[in-house]
Amino acid sequence: MLGPGVQASDLNDDALARALDTLYKIGLQDIYWEAVQGVQQAAGDLTLDRLHFDTTSFVYYGSSKVGEDVLNITRGYSKDHRPDLPQIKFGLEPP
Repeated sequence: MLGPGVQASDLNDDALARALDTLYKIGLQDIYWEAVQGVQQAAGDLTLDRLHFDTTSFVYYGSSKVGEDVLNITRGYSKDHRPDLPQIKFGLEPP
């Protein structure tokens, strides 16, 4: 059951793209921290002395534009075991 008026055909790549755009505009880090705080408040006795974050890396093909500082393209240990290829690491950091 998807919800009132929602059909499986409504869940297509356009809908996913709009949802991802909305999440980006809101800020994923803000959404994450609100969720963490909600869990902490619900549980009452949780402390945030230790948090674990998942990261992933993407192999990057192409070249970055001069002066473009949106992505940090680096080399290093890759989860694909290819330290020779440029990569982008993605993960969340505490604010």
